[in-house]
Amino acid sequence: IEPVPYGEDPLGGVRLEKVSQLLYRLAAQKYRGVVEIKSFPGRFCLVGDAADGYSLAPDEMLFTKCDAVGNPRDGAQLPAQRLSLPFANLLGEIRHSTRGALDVQLTAGDAAANALPYPQVSPDLTAGEWNRAGNANNRIEIRLR
Repeated sequence: IEPVPYGEDPLGGVRLEKVSQLLYRLAAQKYRGVVEIKSFPGRFCLVGDAADGYSLAPDEMLFTKCDAVGNPRDGAQLPAQRLSLPFANLLGEIRHSTRGALDVQLTAGDAAANALPYPQVSPDLTAGEWNRAGNANNRIEIRLR
């Protein structure tokens, strides 16, 4: 399980490095099978609008004042459709070097499968409390099959 900070590419940055190291290690060990990478979007208390963009609400702001609750990166595209060039290149290299023995499958995780439950909505719930759960739930999970 790798956390994805708000606004970051689930398959970029530090996660790209870690997945790359894992895939090359598995290839060197002649692993044959599936590496499933699921991306789970956290839901965040946001301020802003669709035209100008959204950002995390200040921690002390009441949750009831959120302009939106969601994740701007959680669009209609499948994970494979929003791959960065470095990640796509990594997959191509692994596919080529293992002659297809190492199959990497990218899937969207169920947004209801939370790593940490969201707090009960109440009049005194703050954006910070909600967004802590959002941060825990915004993640990728890697499984070998």
